[in-house]
Amino acid sequence: MAVELPEEIRYKLRDTLAELKKTGISASLSKYHQLHVTLLFLGEKTEEEAAKIIEEAKNVKMGKFPIEIGGVGFFPSENYIRVVWVGANDGNGEIKLLHSKLAKALDMPPDKEFISHITLARVKSNDNLKKLKDLQLTLAEKSFGEFEADEFCLVKSELTPEGAKYSVVEKFSLG
Repeated sequence: MAVELPEEIRYKLRDTLAELKKTGISASLSKYHQLHVTLLFLGEKTEEEAAKIIEEAKNVKMGKFPIEIGGVGFFPSENYIRVVWVGANDGNGEIKLLHSKLAKALDMPPDKEFISHITLARVKSNDNLKKLKDLQLTLAEKSFGEFEADEFCLVKSELTPEGAKYSVVEKFSLG
């Protein structure tokens, strides 16, 4: 489950993807036009399971809320980097609330360590760890903009040798 980004924010993040590429890290970079705010990772699902998810997600009710995009972080840790991400923050915890409501509706435990984020890269090796940490310091306070989340969506992720390919399966209105 995800929140799509406005084109102007995706465009700003494109420069950061270019900076990541310049570090020489061994990683699969996200395509800027596919960037989105991750709310809940569902894993592999059958068509039948996806249909049930769509029906349950329709019952999740919540109002629109602002999201600010900024800061760079790593999963699982700074010393063992597998994912480079940009944060998606709101001042009142609405993203975390939406995450919890979706998890409850889909009969999943909410992630207590949930960090709302946009995946920029999936790192294959930590050969250039210092360059990634330097880039993080440079971008720690950078804001890529703010927008109002007025919908969320079910996103299908297909991992390929060229990187993940995302497609929106269904959209759900907020507010």
